[in-house]
Amino acid sequence: MNILLASAHPYIPQMIGGAQSSMHDLATEFARRGHKVGVLSGLTGEGWVGRKSRVRLKLGRRNYVIDTSLGYPVYRAWFPWEAAADVARHMRADVVVPQSWHPVRIARALNGGPARVVSEHVV
Repeated sequence: MNILLASAHPYIPQMIGGAQSSMHDLATEFARRGHKVGVLSGLTGEGWVGRKSRVRLKLGRRNYVIDTSLGYPVYRAWFPWEAAADVARHMRADVVVPQSWHPVRIARALNGGPARVVSEHVV
């Protein structure tokens, strides 16, 4: 199964906290069990990830960049809800799990798409 975990918060290494640790634990466990997993996250312009991403976004055609340094793809975007449908299509997500910070906004962006949205929030 292809699983996309999504949050508008920046992700490891740009932000390290409980939400990011939980998402990383879920991603690595899903991958260990044979699933294809990715994370959609917010982005800041700070640090080496931010600087590199800023250049790649300016030169690229997408509104997200892909980072695989954690062993699975992390899709980083200034506004993740604007990239959510494209990212879900790109990774052929069967399931999207929106989590902390703007999960409803991300889930709404996926309405009508082929991926199932699993959320505790009403959309």
